[in-house]
Amino acid sequence: MELRRLEYAIAVAEEPHFGKAAARMHVTQQSGGEQIRRLEKEN
Repeated sequence: MELRRLEYAIAVAEEPHFGKAAARMHVTQQSGGEQIRRLEKEN
């Protein structure tokens, strides 16, 4: 499990909108979504 993926998950949980979470992590919304999907597959 990569730490960065956990950081994405935390950002999504804390932000009211997925796009804002992606902006907070300095990635595109598509890239952030992909990281979340990968994290979900790991568990």
